[in-house]
Amino acid sequence: SPDQNSGETSLFEMKGGPENSSAWACTVYSLVPFLGILFAPIAIILWIAAILSSRLNADGSKLRKALVGVLIALVILLAQTGLWWLLYLIPNMESQ
Repeated sequence: SPDQNSGETSLFEMKGGPENSSAWACTVYSLVPFLGILFAPIAIILWIAAILSSRLNADGSKLRKALVGVLIALVILLAQTGLWWLLYLIPNMESQ
């Protein structure tokens, strides 16, 4: 834990409820090439749960973080889908 008096902050510290922490963890895990395709949909679902939770509690800062989280997870999902598509496409190009 960073020293409170030194002004240091943690790079990966995610403040919020358990849904934010879990969603953030799944988003980070979804960055692993090819394996991330398993975590990206879970991250999107958890970020949507965080959006609903923040709207119920009327917390604007958590809502913004959750919306950004959904966008990041969607971009990662698209990238992972592209990697899997390339994995399918490249071996088929040799046979043509």
